[in-house]
Amino acid sequence: MRLYSGSMDHTIRVRAATETGSLAVTYTHNEDHGALALAGIQDAQLKPILLCSTNGNAVHLYELPSFADRDWSLYI
Repeated sequence: MRLYSGSMDHTIRVRAATETGSLAVTYTHNEDHGALALAGIQDAQLKPILLCSTNGNAVHLYELPSFADRDWSLYI
């Protein structure tokens, strides 16, 4: 199980449960703008995708767990 959190400090952090039951940061992804909201979906091939709305008026799509950019962004 993983917990994804976004922040205005330009990071998305991934936390995972440790053997003792606590959460530890296992990965930090740097975002050009602050992360306002995160949502998870699956694409047509059932691969996990993270949507990230940013303070720069954009929504980015990332493949999980690699955080590879899906080459699609929406600017509002």
